[in-house]
Amino acid sequence: MNFNRPRSWPHPVLSPLSDDVMPNHFDFRLDPLPEHKRWLLEIEASDEDATLAHSVQTGKARYLAHVECKRTYFRAALLSNTPRFEMEIAGDALFGAVEVSLLVVAAKDLKDYRHPNQHADYRNGAFNISIGEPLAVAVSKSFDAFLEYDPILKLSSIIDIRRDEALRVMQTIPNEGHRIIIKLPSAEFDRYVQLRADIAIRGLIATTVLLPALMDAFYFLRTEVSELDDFKADHRWSRLVLSRLERMDVDLVDPDAETSVCLQGAQLLLREPLRRSLEDLGELFK
Repeated sequence: MNFNRPRSWPHPVLSPLSDDVMPNHFDFRLDPLPEHKRWLLEIEASDEDATLAHSVQTGKARYLAHVECKRTYFRAALLSNTPRFEMEIAGDALFGAVEVSLLVVAAKDLKDYRHPNQHADYRNGAFNISIGEPLAVAVSKSFDAFLEYDPILKLSSIIDIRRDEALRVMQTIPNEGHRIIIKLPSAEFDRYVQLRADIAIRGLIATTVLLPALMDAFYFLRTEVSELDDFKADHRWSRLVLSRLERMDVDLVDPDAETSVCLQGAQLLLREPLRRSLEDLGELFK
């Protein structure tokens, strides 16, 4: 079920793909997060329509997320009463391109439904809407999923690098969400974005930006977190990192471990960034 082109509906449907209802803004944020043996899809609707929001709040409508992977013939849907929710999918259920659609659908049969901003073609008509029929449709989104995917290797699953115009030096924030936030001053951020696509110096980027940030976050885990299970529940990056390091026989939060465990763990996750940086430099200066 892919919505990426205009469709005609027998009743007014809010969608960027049509002018049935104006303004027609209805979109969503999709955040596919790989975890060990599963995918976790975070979905958040950015609906700004008061009529639809009221319909959901009063139980007349619900959000519906539909996920489809044609390569594995996987299809699933999840209903939610809130604009922000998560969908859990087994890791081996997805492979290759995955399409995700978000709709608002009727949660019950609706009689005499009308939208105050419906198109003039509908005049002042009222419509009988059956349960499950759409009231809003967003443009579908997609992402790539791979069975052999290691969530640590795609660092965007645990790290979010941002620009901060107020900073003079790099800053790491490990406790504000599911990812480690790295803030860079504006000039450094722009330069980083420009250089990170260069295959020849990826190792250097990992050493200068990612390595110290991971060490800082790991030190925070060891010294500032008193209730580890609670922290892991609210900060997905820590679950991924600790699980991955455990398989490498590194106990990051062992109180008896040497302080160098932070450096050791960061280097293992980044696959020996110093060695790769030196190899990159060797190639550059041949």
